[in-house]
Amino acid sequence: MIGLGALLAAAPRRESLRPLPWRELDAAGWRALGLAEAGAFALLALWIEGRMVRAVIRFGGDLLPLTAPLEGQRLLSLQRVTPLAETFERAAAELWGVEVAGGRRGPFLDPHYAFSPHTPLAPRLHPLPRPPAEEEREKGDAVWEVGPAGDVLWGRPPYGAEGWRFVFRRGRVAAVRHFPAFLHRGVLALLIGRRPEEALSILGRIAPLSTYAHRLAFLQAVEAALETPPPPRAQAWRLVFAEWERVASLFTFLAILLDRAGAPRAARAAAQAIEAVRRGLAEAGAGRWLENVLVPGGVREEPDKAAIDGLIDLSRRLESVRFALAPPLSLHGLGRLLPQDFHRAGGFFAQARAAGLAEDGRLTPGYPPYEGRAFLPIVLKEGDAAARVLAACEEIGLALALVRATLADLPSGALHREARGSSGEGIGWSEGPAGLILYVVHLEAGRIASVFPSDPACRAAPLWSALFTGARAEDLPLLRASLLLEPGAIAL
Repeated sequence: MIGLGALLAAAPRRESLRPLPWRELDAAGWRALGLAEAGAFALLALWIEGRMVRAVIRFGGDLLPLTAPLEGQRLLSLQRVTPLAETFERAAAELWGVEVAGGRRGPFLDPHYAFSPHTPLAPRLHPLPRPPAEEEREKGDAVWEVGPAGDVLWGRPPYGAEGWRFVFRRGRVAAVRHFPAFLHRGVLALLIGRRPEEALSILGRIAPLSTYAHRLAFLQAVEAALETPPPPRAQAWRLVFAEWERVASLFTFLAILLDRAGAPRAARAAAQAIEAVRRGLAEAGAGRWLENVLVPGGVREEPDKAAIDGLIDLSRRLESVRFALAPPLSLHGLGRLLPQDFHRAGGFFAQARAAGLAEDGRLTPGYPPYEGRAFLPIVLKEGDAAARVLAACEEIGLALALVRATLADLPSGALHREARGSSGEGIGWSEGPAGLILYVVHLEAGRIASVFPSDPACRAAPLWSALFTGARAEDLPLLRASLLLEPGAIAL
């Protein structure tokens, strides 16, 4: 086996990417990467830029951006090392037209219905060729029964549309295939050539329940590229509204899950909390802060004293709601996931904290304004759907506490800092309601030359297999809701 540590240590560093440098591999180095020991690293992002493959891996406790040349139009697969490579490589083959060599191949977009990858926000569906025979039926001695819901589609908001194929054996799920980009929207193509401030509204289409977190990670990358860190007061306001989004999103997830679990009273309480957040932000004059306050280098404006008092009062009123959302008995023992399931998915999932993993992107790898904040990750050990409900309720409590603590001690000073330049490369991240969001951005003359986002949903394939295998058909929607992930986040 190849010594991965030695390979990465010897790779030249290109400091143009801030704050983490590119590790530059040649074609032989990328081949060696694909021969590393299974599980030696986790793949958090992979995309194609011109004649180069770009990637961000997790090696030990570090995030490492990698770049290497393609071999012609061939991309040598990393699937031997990490199962996370399959989704990214299928997307690279279908969206950028490269040939994946050495790994499992097959459609990334739904094999029956998909938007044209090169038509942003395409208005109609285009049929694609039927999947290969290996996608239709597993080989072997076992007798496979395809259930009546062999193809299941879950539709519109708040989860978006996504494609699934389940293979049943004796009434239980034996295999699953997820087609995350059922609604490919051409977001990446729409971003190219725009100024960063113009891109913010488009980023909201990637993950509606993590819009602010996506914008924050994007701006972290832009500000790193331009060496323009926001002033401390702007960072504090970013924390406040990132945590308000976390509160609203988690209440939304809980309302859906509790309704599907047959707990209408608790579901109504969560839905009423969502409405209280919306109404409370509007009454405080702060609703627009979630929409358009973010700008490169800081924030555009801040609420007045009365609005701040209203936000603090709202946070206190919501505390009692989360205690009323006890998980029903139907969720206990359902959809149990183990720490190793999240390890196979690269970690950095908020839901992993309900399975005993003390990982929180706000603390590790960490980023302003959370650095130096005195809080610990919410950690439970059961790993089932009930634990995910309890963990989400605790996350809401932590978010509200962070809001109050930050508003009580706002730094003085400016809200915005002007950029030093107009070109550069940056990587940024933020902890959204579902986990770590990554962005890599390349700016030229103040406009986006290339950009790639990676949401936790990009890395969920190992979790779907662990969650659904052995499940009955009638439990699938409830299990899907229990993971608290937005599929739209990878329909780029």
